[in-house]
Amino acid sequence: MQASRLTSEVGSSETELRRPTCPFVQVIIGSVHGLRGIEISKKKYTKCFDYDKIKHHVQIRRRQDGDYLTIDAEGHRQKLKNYLVNEKIPRQERGQLWLLADGSHIMWVIGHRISDYYKVDTHTRRILKVQYSGGKEDE
Repeated sequence: MQASRLTSEVGSSETELRRPTCPFVQVIIGSVHGLRGIEISKKKYTKCFDYDKIKHHVQIRRRQDGDYLTIDAEGHRQKLKNYLVNEKIPRQERGQLWLLADGSHIMWVIGHRISDYYKVDTHTRRILKVQYSGGKEDE
């Protein structure tokens, strides 16, 4: 799969964002000083992430062996396969889901949940906002 590269610079650091040719995704990176006045999206296809917790490169892709989510604030992990089964996502749809990933750590199963690890909290200084508009209504 050919991946196009987006490189975004914020302050003095640079993070590489990789995605397959997928015109449905908009990526915004911004700085915050505390969360006052910042509205964190509750919409199904727009999510905000703690930018400084990203360890590798962000990639929009389909699932791969070894993918996992952090499912709670204590850092417990769940294999992506198990999450998809528990959520009763039909087998034929699982391979078609778009994922926002930081290496094998799934940040967001697009249209479903985000990983607890990347959630914005009171310690967040920079936010990565991702909006998916692949023909879906943002609820």
